[in-house]
Amino acid sequence: GVDIDEARALQLFREAVAKTNHAQSHYEIGAMAYVGQGMDEDEAVAFEHWAKAAAQGHPAAAFMLGDVYLEGLAVPKDADRALRW
Repeated sequence: GVDIDEARALQLFREAVAKTNHAQSHYEIGAMAYVGQGMDEDEAVAFEHWAKAAAQGHPAAAFMLGDVYLEGLAVPKDADRALRW
């Protein structure tokens, strides 16, 4: 197998976002930011990346964006917006 290298994974996801605005990479950066994997925990960064992925039609990012609005993480609680995602 391969050793887990969170810093390298984050670097590759950031490169994919910078080069191609890659939706899955936005989602992964959001997930890493949300739990503090390879970076400090940051709900605002998670929200930013999930919003970019969801805008591209990424279903898991849309789900997480809805949850962010429902729970009021990094944004004010907004059940209507949560349901839209």
